[in-house]
Amino acid sequence: MNKLEYCYHTHTYRCGHAEGSDEEYVLKAIEMGIKRLGFSDHVIFPDYDQPGIRASFDKLEDYLSSINNLKEKYKDQIEIIVGFEAEYYEKYHAYYKELIDSKKIDYLILGQHFYYENGELVRYFYKNPPEENALRYADDLIKGIKSGLFKYVCHPDIFINPYAMWSDKLLDAARKILKACEEYKVPIEVNIGGMRNR
Repeated sequence: MNKLEYCYHTHTYRCGHAEGSDEEYVLKAIEMGIKRLGFSDHVIFPDYDQPGIRASFDKLEDYLSSINNLKEKYKDQIEIIVGFEAEYYEKYHAYYKELIDSKKIDYLILGQHFYYENGELVRYFYKNPPEENALRYADDLIKGIKSGLFKYVCHPDIFINPYAMWSDKLLDAARKILKACEEYKVPIEVNIGGMRNR
């Protein structure tokens, strides 16, 4: 079995649902033989707070400077890159592009969790959501795929978690996502985190 050598989906304590210091993640990655470690905390918005989901905007520079310092400190042992896991919203397209173009970050990965409606971020999935939410998730994810801003789609199967059985609508959502990834040459992540919910 091949060992894991590259990891691009690493959160930090700043998002409110990860534990440990940034350096502890680096040391563990080195111990595991990882060659490239990507930090991709949930994207920090300039105008929207979500405690327990993502850090507030005043933590942006701390996040970037911490990871960049570790990048330099451990450069002879591991390659470290810094970015964000982000939902795609047209409202934040220019902000994401500026983060990339200014080289503040190395990359973005696409991970939809919420849809944007009436100035609020609303969860697609909760206990017993309607299956239409899976189709909305797929449509919004595809907008992100088409944007060209993201290196890959993370946990593309997250929409399956709240449903007990496959259905025509869920299969339609899966096929739409896979077709868009194939068309736009965007990789998808192998992520078994959802198995914890089963």
